[in-house]
Amino acid sequence: MHIHPKHALPETGALALLGKRGFGTFVLDTGEGLRAAPVPFLVDSVPDSWRSEFHIARGNPMAAALKAPVPGLMMCTGADAYTSPDWCEIAD
Repeated sequence: MHIHPKHALPETGALALLGKRGFGTFVLDTGEGLRAAPVPFLVDSVPDSWRSEFHIARGNPMAAALKAPVPGLMMCTGADAYTSPDWCEIAD
């Protein structure tokens, strides 16, 4: 995405914004095509790059592709909420 220089954040500002947001959509090329998953995440800077940590279910097709560090795309959008499975009733 092109960001006009007038609206660009310095790298430290973008990292701080992501850190405050903490929820986004992670996109990854699994070799079988692009996959996306909404995830809560932590982000940190390492020399010459950023690193994110997040949880994804073992049954998700992305999990096998994530056994080693891989490049991906984290997108953050507007308001959201996480609903824990513990909050849901199981219907008979």
